[in-house]
Amino acid sequence: MTGLLERRLGDSEAVVARVRDLLDQNPDVLCNEESVRDRLDAGLSLKHLQRMYEARTIARTALDGMEGRANPDEGTVLYAGMDAPFVLTRLLATQAYLSVTWALADLVTGFAGSVLCPPEQGGNPTKPAKLVSHFLVRDRSKKSASAFIHHSLRPRFGWPVSVFYAIRNSFIHDGAQCEGRSLFAGAHARSAFRLSEEGWKRIESCAEDKYKTKKSDRRDQAQWPSDPTRDLREVFRVCESEMDEALNILLGSAFHALETHVRLMLGEEWIKDTAPNDSNSASGVAGVSSDRLEAETRDGLSGRPG
Repeated sequence: MTGLLERRLGDSEAVVARVRDLLDQNPDVLCNEESVRDRLDAGLSLKHLQRMYEARTIARTALDGMEGRANPDEGTVLYAGMDAPFVLTRLLATQAYLSVTWALADLVTGFAGSVLCPPEQGGNPTKPAKLVSHFLVRDRSKKSASAFIHHSLRPRFGWPVSVFYAIRNSFIHDGAQCEGRSLFAGAHARSAFRLSEEGWKRIESCAEDKYKTKKSDRRDQAQWPSDPTRDLREVFRVCESEMDEALNILLGSAFHALETHVRLMLGEEWIKDTAPNDSNSASGVAGVSSDRLEAETRDGLSGRPG
């Protein structure tokens, strides 16, 4: 996880506490007070997100150097206390990493969608907002995120996130197969995590045709691999980092909107007279000062390093 999103998750606890205090101190101001509380109570478990982050780190670490741990004679790798063929261990470990990675993303976008999306999407707990379908893919037949959010995120994060999602679906739903052929170049440890040329073309086609993104929909600083087929883990490194940046922007925007809405409902004079004059003031988001937040978000959207 990039440092910016990690800080956002940690600082979000302060926002939740401030909003709860505002609701407790002014119970009659908001006609939808319970709706706001529902967003805080059911929409996001910060402690659970921290655990999911730790799980993702473990899952990603398990992929590193896997081919070097293979028994050169048997071609097996120790997995869950047993010797398993490299091809199966590679599949299981990659599926675990992708599952926890996208579960983390779904939790963040589910909460962000409850604040930033229309009621038809953000208010449906059985079908919460998703990063690709609600914030990146613009389907005019569906009510998803605002045009501003869509047009700001898609050109900067569309390609790495949609590629990541296409890989996720291939592994989770099809066992890393495409039309009966493996996405990997080989089944043995010597092939490591190299992808076949045909397998990578399938992933790119899915991102372009199904999710309607272009290779240019990314930031210059993303450092996309010159040869994505060489090692799938290099693709994961870039995609994970870019997705984290997109999630940071969504999470920060959602918390900003939620707290600002509550404070404005209390009246602008109340904000001016009572807001603390520090980095945790009403002008800040998730414990981040407004100046710092503006700079970090601007850098994230423009592609400049933070």
